[in-house]
Amino acid sequence: MFLDPQKLNEYSPAEVLDAASRGHLGLDHRFLHALLDRKDEALPAAIEFSRRDRSEDAVDLAPELIAIFRYWKAPEGIPFLIEYIKEDPENIPDEAIEAVVESGPAALEPLLDLYGQLDESESGEVAFILANLGVKDERILNILLDRVEFDLSDTALLLSMYGDVSARQALEEAAADLGPGDAELKEEVAEAIEALSSGTPPDKPDHEPFDIWALYPDAVDLPIDLLDEDERSELLDHPLPSVRAAAANSFFNQELTPEERKKLLKLAQSDPETNVRARAWEALMNATAETEVVEAMLSALRDGSLPNEERAGLIVGLAPEADRNEVRQAIAAL
Repeated sequence: MFLDPQKLNEYSPAEVLDAASRGHLGLDHRFLHALLDRKDEALPAAIEFSRRDRSEDAVDLAPELIAIFRYWKAPEGIPFLIEYIKEDPENIPDEAIEAVVESGPAALEPLLDLYGQLDESESGEVAFILANLGVKDERILNILLDRVEFDLSDTALLLSMYGDVSARQALEEAAADLGPGDAELKEEVAEAIEALSSGTPPDKPDHEPFDIWALYPDAVDLPIDLLDEDERSELLDHPLPSVRAAAANSFFNQELTPEERKKLLKLAQSDPETNVRARAWEALMNATAETEVVEAMLSALRDGSLPNEERAGLIVGLAPEADRNEVRQAIAAL
């Protein structure tokens, strides 16, 4: 079902999410308003949507779910964030890290549980999140101390971020074991020790309030390239001219089924919008062997009142008929 993006409040949040995942709705401010403006309805729908199997979705809405849960500051979204991180714990997008960090204490237990499921080699980014969670907990400190031997450089930074002065001794002992060839690493550890001693964590970039609106345009076209032929054919009847034009253009230089050919010809002959008619004529290029099509195209070509944009599209569609004198003359006159 293709929803009217101007009337999304007439549909349930579940319908909006489902349509977006199918590529039947653009991801823009209209999509966001349909969810964010009615949190009481949309939060349960988003939670339910996040739990479903999304592997076959035309559009992966994971980034949108992350942004929406972050915008709402919704602890109900933490299980989704944890599962998302678990899929690839070594390559967590910054947006997901920031969303979990901003969840604060509510994310502690799920993160500790996740860390316990991971090998030390793949748990570095989860350790980073724990160190920056803003929660002082002995279990976090122990995790970081256990990582000193595994990756001293990274862990020294994490311990300085975490800011527990009791970690200084472990860093001093690790630094004492470094040899002459470890000058750079010694300096990193010394900086971490100094930060812990002074009680001053490493400089962090200024934290701007999360602005979900800046991530999306006011309005965007449908992702037509992600749709199958039946869906694109359905869009030839869409109420928005821009969508009809884009749908017609998606059939350019393709072999058409009889039904597609019929719909495009009707569009070319009778759509009220010049741009739509032009794109429909172009899409009929591979159908000029059909008498009905070529006769309609030639008849339109002889219409002196045809707008230039439509005439240009028509001539593109008539390219296979360039051996006809009137087509060649039209090309030369364009």
